[in-house]
Amino acid sequence: MSTMLACNLPGQLHAGLVAHPKRSRTLSAKRHEALLARSRFWREVQREKKMETLMAKYDKSKTGNLNMQELGDFLQDAAKGVRPSDEEINFVMRSTQSKDGGVGDAITKSQIMIALDVWRHYEKTKPEIETYFKKYDTNNSGMLEFDQADSRQVVSLCS
Repeated sequence: MSTMLACNLPGQLHAGLVAHPKRSRTLSAKRHEALLARSRFWREVQREKKMETLMAKYDKSKTGNLNMQELGDFLQDAAKGVRPSDEEINFVMRSTQSKDGGVGDAITKSQIMIALDVWRHYEKTKPEIETYFKKYDTNNSGMLEFDQADSRQVVSLCS
């Protein structure tokens, strides 16, 4: 035989009714802002923990930074096993450092999420970039020369 305990805590059901049903469901502006601040705080804590976990996994040299090889390993796992080329790794490194104001040949813990965002955006736009190169790189050099596209086409590519 099971016994049910009656409980009238706020928000709990008892006999099909919510305790304190007349209580206002709207939050004051101060309370709402406090809840948002708390949420932002815990998201930042989770983000920091995630970055520490990633650094611990990929920073094989234990320097606190990811060098080119370690960044390549990180991006390979992000790309589901496909190793990015050295050129792509270098692109992510340069882009990450330019967005964060960093310099050098390593990614810091604070830059690792930026690097992941850069890589994901690159992966998403890579097919479109390849399509443009097939269309405009007529000599198959892997680079667009000025005479291969008029200025209107170049502007449309960049926007």
